[in-house]
Amino acid sequence: MPSKTIYLSVEDVAFIEAHRDEIEGSLSSALMEGLRMVIEKRKLEATGFEEIRLDTGQPGARRLKIFSGRLVARSDTTEHDGTAQVSRRIYTTPKGSWVYFERSSVNWNYWSTGGGQASGADWSGDIDPFDPAEVESRRVFEVRPSLAELDGIAPAELIAQARVEADTGTSHVERLDI
Repeated sequence: MPSKTIYLSVEDVAFIEAHRDEIEGSLSSALMEGLRMVIEKRKLEATGFEEIRLDTGQPGARRLKIFSGRLVARSDTTEHDGTAQVSRRIYTTPKGSWVYFERSSVNWNYWSTGGGQASGADWSGDIDPFDPAEVESRRVFEVRPSLAELDGIAPAELIAQARVEADTGTSHVERLDI
């Protein structure tokens, strides 16, 4: 079997020695595993995919979902008379799956602008009381094998936007040397 001599810096050797117990198998196999991961990550990034991190837990109970994906449709709106802010996203994955994520939370801009009063309103007047506890916080995380299977889960206009993105077939990344 052919072999190759690789020269490492003093800092790299120190790092390897400090973490030798964490390496399963040979150093060569660990280095190749890392190299494969770097190459795969760069290939995905070249086609517009990146690491997506979504907190799918309810307030106070963090639950992180991490995957490779590309954002294809998004919508940010306010609901419930402006007291709730709703963020909706559709992602596609390198394996062709579709991810729908929705997060609803308190719209703090509503509170900071005096309960949704128009700009320039008289702040000495009565303001509708705003209780953030009355705003429902929710998180939705759904993975489906096809975009059509998000019907009934995601809003139709968001699915239509994702379908346009998916059907164009053009590269979503343009590297500029400016």
